[in-house]
Amino acid sequence: MEIVLEEPTALNNVDPKTHVAALMRADPDHIFVHGYIANVWPDVIAEARARGMDARFVGTFWSMDPMAARLADERLGDVLDGYAGVMPFRYFHEAEHSPAYREFVAFRTAKYGAGFDREVSAWSLLGLAILALLEKIFIDVASSGVAPTPRALVDALEGVRNWDSGGYYGLPATVENHSIRQARICRYNAAKRIFEPVTETIHL
Repeated sequence: MEIVLEEPTALNNVDPKTHVAALMRADPDHIFVHGYIANVWPDVIAEARARGMDARFVGTFWSMDPMAARLADERLGDVLDGYAGVMPFRYFHEAEHSPAYREFVAFRTAKYGAGFDREVSAWSLLGLAILALLEKIFIDVASSGVAPTPRALVDALEGVRNWDSGGYYGLPATVENHSIRQARICRYNAAKRIFEPVTETIHL
């Protein structure tokens, strides 16, 4: 793969026309979107599509947030329809496949009633998954009888194999080089206002 352009943006007050002009000059086949600022990348995609760019926009985890996509829908219409990228976690609307999500649904229903939004941000899912992993690590260290030193906690993390995460991940999770290397490709459906998987979970 040849990288023909790296085009950073500011955090706000972005003129998407300037960035799209640079992208058009580079004429890439694919444009990888890596960023979580909701009012930047959707506007760039909208401008690129308005100007007839054929390049396919694809996202990393940080630009696969359902809440950001919904906000973009409200501001820009359905310009993100068909936009796809990698997502390591199940989305919250897939709670029927996740005991951990169902537990969180019950908590939120008890606190806010049945009318709460059945979706949470991608980074909220990341935080919840990290907390579940930390809970496992501390339990493993405590069960071993070893003092919870930093070294013992790191060793426990590196020893995680085939962990049942409660449904955050699509497959049993194994930590390799401090990461859990699995994800699905998901695509945004503007009519439903959700990301939907287009692949099974892939171990990377």
